[in-house]
Amino acid sequence: MGKKVFCFRCCLSLTALLLFQPVSAKSPLTKSTRPREKREVENLIRDYYEACSREDRERIHELLEMGDQALAELRGQWARECGLEGYEVIRTEAQPMKEDGMWFVYAEYEVSAKGFEVTIPGASCHVLQKTEDRWRDVSDSASRELSEEVQEIVHDYVDEMGEVNRRYNDVVAENPEVWEWLNTVAQVMQEKTYAELGKEEENRQENQQQENRQGDSEQGTQEDIYIVLPGDCLWHIAELRLGDGRKWTELYEWNREAIGENPDLILTGTELRLSDLDKK
Repeated sequence: MGKKVFCFRCCLSLTALLLFQPVSAKSPLTKSTRPREKREVENLIRDYYEACSREDRERIHELLEMGDQALAELRGQWARECGLEGYEVIRTEAQPMKEDGMWFVYAEYEVSAKGFEVTIPGASCHVLQKTEDRWRDVSDSASRELSEEVQEIVHDYVDEMGEVNRRYNDVVAENPEVWEWLNTVAQVMQEKTYAELGKEEENRQENQQQENRQGDSEQGTQEDIYIVLPGDCLWHIAELRLGDGRKWTELYEWNREAIGENPDLILTGTELRLSDLDKK
């Protein structure tokens, strides 16, 4: 089974998880400003990753407003504790979205970590919204309409993502210690994120799963359900629940209808079926 390009956005960076929310039709942008805004958001994301590399929190706050700034900072701290050193941004490319003031930004980078001479290829997608005085990384909503638009735009970057994926696979194949490190980082980030989100969210998961089990029991079946949390990605979930992050492709195919066409874009609250997967 091939390995998926590792998404440092959902595991290592200070960036909030790519989620979605409704956008006001009143936008501070006009179409005549779009070439200028395109350059602005491309440079902004580049500057953002450079600020993350320097651990310059003041600059990070100045560049982007986050939905959960405290959690984003903690995730950056945990990544540093695991050995993340920084990002070298290779390219950024922005596309305007249907709503004025909304931009999709694709970023490619190389990640450096302590103890490794080789750098690790990665890619991320961002959705940014222009407010009156700054840019914000849109988060904490489940707008399926916006999610579908993002998926359409992502199709334009299939070749680029495929090339990043090829280089990533080459790195982890030639450097098994890098793959082990990535597994460790994913587990640490998952566990710490769960702990930070608190028992309330965990209890909600348990209660929902109990309700599902009870309902299925009445019908003579039992369905194992996982509810996606902020910060989750399929690789993490497969590692946590199936014991092997590389089973993310099986998890995706099993839940393609719920997730959609892009496995990198999963919404908080999405219910994933796990029944029988752990037996394969």
